[in-house]
Amino acid sequence: DTSTFNLVLKAHIRTADGAAAEATLASLVQEGLEPDIVTYNTVMEASCRSWGNAGLVRVQELHTELLEAGLKPDAHTFAVLIRSAGFLRDAAWLGKVLRELDDSDVVPNKPVSDHAVHALV
Repeated sequence: DTSTFNLVLKAHIRTADGAAAEATLASLVQEGLEPDIVTYNTVMEASCRSWGNAGLVRVQELHTELLEAGLKPDAHTFAVLIRSAGFLRDAAWLGKVLRELDDSDVVPNKPVSDHAVHALV
């Protein structure tokens, strides 16, 4: 089930292996399973940690995919998105993410707030 794939994906975060995370996501879909918010968050986190700017751009693509799948971003989603904006030094992306956060029902937690501060510095 999806939760089993999510456990495998979490291992890819620890090793900063975005390619393996992408392969695991592809396997999940090939098995006929639907990625959930944890799946997307975990692949975004692995991408953010592993591929430099290419990984950060992939975070943006995955964000679009999760929205198109009808999933609602949670605090972890916003933390990864804000961190990616800071790494890219992309003020437009940061503004978009912060507006989306403001329009959502997610209450920013400490990691979200910390990443927002660091993205602006």
